[in-house]
Amino acid sequence: MPWLKSIPFLSLALVIVAYVAFGWRLAEASVPWSTMFHEHLKGWQIELDQRTILALIHIFTLFIITLTTLALTTPITLMTYVVGNWAKSELRSMVSMVFWCFVFVVALRWFNYFTSFLLLLAAAILGRIELRNLGMGQGQSLLLLALICGSAFAGGVYSYFSYYPLPSLN
Repeated sequence: MPWLKSIPFLSLALVIVAYVAFGWRLAEASVPWSTMFHEHLKGWQIELDQRTILALIHIFTLFIITLTTLALTTPITLMTYVVGNWAKSELRSMVSMVFWCFVFVVALRWFNYFTSFLLLLAAAILGRIELRNLGMGQGQSLLLLALICGSAFAGGVYSYFSYYPLPSLN
C-alpha cells in the first residue's frame, strides 16, 4: 500500500489514538479500583485519600508505558544474546518453557486485557518504525515515543475526568 506512505505521520497518529483510548478506558476502570484499594487500605489501618490512589494508579501505568517503550528501543541483538544464553542449559530451558506456558495461560484467561496490551504494543512498534524512518537515533526515538505515548495516555485520562467528573469521594 504505497498510498499510506504519502500520508505523513499516520503511524504516530495511530499511536496517539491508541493511547488516548487506553487512557480513557483505564480512567473509567480506575474509579472502582481506587474504591476497592481504599477499602482494603482502611482494613490495614492505612489512611490514604482515594484521589491519591487514583493518581498512583495512573503514575504506575505511565511507568509501565515508559518501560514498554524502553523495551521496544533496545537492540534486537541484545535481546537475542540474553535469550540465547538463557537457553543453553537444560534447567534454564525448562524454567523458560514453564514461564512461557504460564504467560500463555494468563493471556488466554484475560484475553481482553491481552489484546489491549498487544494493540498498544503494536502501535508503539509502528511509532518506533516511523520515528526511525524519519532518521532519529535510538535515544531520540525512545524519548519522543515515551513523550507521545505518555502524553496521549494522560490526555485520555484527562478527557475522561473532564467529561465524567469525579463524584465526591470519602
